[in-house]
Amino acid sequence: MSSCIETSRSVLRWSPKDSAMIEDIVRNDVLLTFSLDWLAEHERRVAAGKTRLLFLNNRADYKDHYTATRAMTAEMMAAKAKNA
Repeated sequence: MSSCIETSRSVLRWSPKDSAMIEDIVRNDVLLTFSLDWLAEHERRVAAGKTRLLFLNNRADYKDHYTATRAMTAEMMAAKAKNA
């Protein structure tokens, strides 16, 4: 986990279960970059604040999306195990 994601998670006090959601929001909706490790501490905190605002304003959409994503992943893993 990148230091930016860890900062976001600790600042926002989100559960480890939500780490993938946090990472996706930071990478795709806030910073629009794959590499997050180059950020300075101040930039990580700014990104965490923006992530928090996005999440709070779009909580239901994010939760629905990641609940569906987790369910699809579980289905694919079960199908793969069944066919193995």
